[in-house]
Amino acid sequence: MNNSRLLLVDDEASIRLTLGTILQLRGYDVTAVGSVPEALSAIQSAQYDVLVSDLNIGEPYDGFMIASAMRRVQPAVVNVMITGYPAFETALESIRQQVDDYLVKPTDIDQLVQLIEGKLRARKLLPNVQLKRAVQVIHDNRDTIIHRWMCSVEEDEELAAVAVSKPQRKGHLAQFLDALVVQVEAHEPEVGKIAMDAAAMHGKHRFKLGYSVPLVIREANILERVIFAILQERMLEIKISRFFSDIAELSHSINQQLEASIRAYLSAPLQPRAA
Repeated sequence: MNNSRLLLVDDEASIRLTLGTILQLRGYDVTAVGSVPEALSAIQSAQYDVLVSDLNIGEPYDGFMIASAMRRVQPAVVNVMITGYPAFETALESIRQQVDDYLVKPTDIDQLVQLIEGKLRARKLLPNVQLKRAVQVIHDNRDTIIHRWMCSVEEDEELAAVAVSKPQRKGHLAQFLDALVVQVEAHEPEVGKIAMDAAAMHGKHRFKLGYSVPLVIREANILERVIFAILQERMLEIKISRFFSDIAELSHSINQQLEASIRAYLSAPLQPRAA
C-alpha cells in the first residue's frame, strides 16, 4: 500500500537500515528510530499509518510502551510487534486490543508486508481503552503479586529453608500492598500510619519466625521485582503521564516500609523464636 507512513523502531542499526530500505522499496514512507525516547518523540510530531516495533528496545518489553503510546495518541495506527520469543503469544492475549499482530524473528518480509496491508485494509478505530494509574494495576493484581512472590520466595534456597507455613510466610503482605496503594494514590510525601503499622507488624512477625535481617530485606527486594514485572506486563493499561512519578513513589514507599519493618524487628523483645 503506497504512501503509507510507517514508524520502524529497533535498537539494532543494521535492522533499521535493511528492513527500513526494503519497506521503502515496497512503497512505504519509513521513519526509523532506535530508542524509546526517539519513538515517543516521533509519535508526538508526525502522523503514521503503521508502527513496526521490536519487542525489546534497550530493555525487555519496551516495545509495549511504544505501542501503548501510539495507540493512545494515534488510535487508528496498525501496530505490529516483532519478537525473538515465540512464547510471546501468551503475553499477547492480554493486550490484544493494543497490538494488532506480531511476527517472530527472523522476519519474513513478504509475510510482514502482507500482514501490514491486510491490517490497513481492515483498519478501524478501536474503542477507547480506560487507562489506569500504576497503583490501580497493583490493586487489581494484588492476588497475582502475592502468588508470584510466594513462588519466588519458595524457590530461594535460604528463604525456603525457614520452616514456616504458607500463611505464616504470606504474613501481612496483603495489608502491606493495600497500604502501599493508598499511600501512592494519596500522593503523600511520607508513608501514612496504616502503611507504617503494616510494615511494623511484618517486621515483628518475621522476628518471631526466626528470619534474619538480610532475609527480611531479600523478601522485600523480591516483592519489588514482582511488582515491577507486573507493571511491565500491564504497561498498555497504564497512564504514561503518571507512570514515572508513580514508580518513584512506589519505590520510595517500599523502602520506607522496609525501614519500618527492620526497626520493628530490631526493637522486638527478646524471646524464644519459632522453631
